[in-house]
Amino acid sequence: MTSMSRKCLFAVAVLLFACGAWATDSECNDVEGNMIANCGWESNCWGGWHPGGPVVDIGRDGFSHSGDYYGIIHPHSGLDYIGQDYLPTDVNQAYTLSFWIRSDSPIEQLQVIWSSQDTDQTMLNLQNVDAPDWTQIVVPDMVAWQDAMFVYWYFGNSVSGIAIDDVVFTPQ
Repeated sequence: MTSMSRKCLFAVAVLLFACGAWATDSECNDVEGNMIANCGWESNCWGGWHPGGPVVDIGRDGFSHSGDYYGIIHPHSGLDYIGQDYLPTDVNQAYTLSFWIRSDSPIEQLQVIWSSQDTDQTMLNLQNVDAPDWTQIVVPDMVAWQDAMFVYWYFGNSVSGIAIDDVVFTPQ
């Protein structure tokens, strides 16, 4: 690599870091005790998340709920998921999950699965969710039965994308 190539590569890296540093913080980062990593996608990536397929993306177009970024699940047939694993929970403690969604057409299917890796519990199962503007979904009473739990969202919408932002998971 030539000296000029190294200088250009370094300049690009500095520029990318600076652009990320200008991002506005999401309101979910200010919630004390929030266990969701990268809760508003302000890292401009899916870090901390487990996307279930190639239909996920990051949005930064001025339409986030708060901050600069949000997660996007592109239109597709069937269900696809995103999730976070190994949330540090206390056995028999109840938790509340909240998140904001929007979509240009009704969301055909939205599920929240609470899991211990061996056992799954469906906490939310909605169909035809109308959310043309940012709409908050709150799922209370998610009682942990192990000390490390998983939460997954299953989305299905063949007509338009689904935006998700400001995910919060806290003890009740």
